[in-house]
Amino acid sequence: MSSEDLAFTAPVSIAKKDIPKIKKILLEAITEISKVVEDSPSEEIVYLGIDWIQI
Repeated sequence: MSSEDLAFTAPVSIAKKDIPKIKKILLEAITEISKVVEDSPSEEIVYLGIDWIQI
């Protein structure tokens, strides 16, 4: 990985009531990212993967 890359993995133990809160935060971030991508010229290819699952 280069200094420009970002990787994040965090298995967490949280209260059931907080699961929807975090999902909402993630959905808001995805919406904001989508807005930026929509107006951005095609110069680079990057991958974004988000998994929010109960196991």
